[in-house]
Amino acid sequence: MTEELCPDGQVYEPESQSCFMPQRVICGKRKRLQAPRGNAVCPRLNGRYPIENECFAYNECVQGVPTKINCPPAFKNNRFGGLIFDEEQAVCEFPDMANRTGCSADKILNFTCPYGSNVQSDDVVLPFGDHARFPKKDDCRHFFMCLKSGRPRLGGCPVGSAYNPNTFFCDKPANVPGCEKFYKD
Repeated sequence: MTEELCPDGQVYEPESQSCFMPQRVICGKRKRLQAPRGNAVCPRLNGRYPIENECFAYNECVQGVPTKINCPPAFKNNRFGGLIFDEEQAVCEFPDMANRTGCSADKILNFTCPYGSNVQSDDVVLPFGDHARFPKKDDCRHFFMCLKSGRPRLGGCPVGSAYNPNTFFCDKPANVPGCEKFYKD
């Protein structure tokens, strides 16, 4: 019998007898890790790491060599940003789901939900069960969903339709005042 180590940045998963990223393995009482052998960009030789002052990308490190990976947009042809890198899960996630310092949903979307930071009490009834909707100024297609967490998420209507703040649903642009010519250009 010999003692083996997983590559730096990975942990052992007993059931499969393989090494994986720590986010994929439940280590339980096994908390100890080998000493990191990485560098300033890749703290460990393998893994996904945030890029300083960037929310929408991360470095994928393989043997200490970083490759910048951009997170996908939340919507096709999205000009409002998109998913951000979540350090805890090491995946791209909606800004409201990733609790990342400097990359909050409020900051990314430039919108703060009007009813505060937490509406999980029974006192607040949200019209769509888990969220309320608010129009995005100067944009007929998109709207903000204010979730039970109090954080915003960008929602959007299919191309060719517009968000109707009177009905809270997507509608024909002709039925939404100010959006009649939104798709003309």
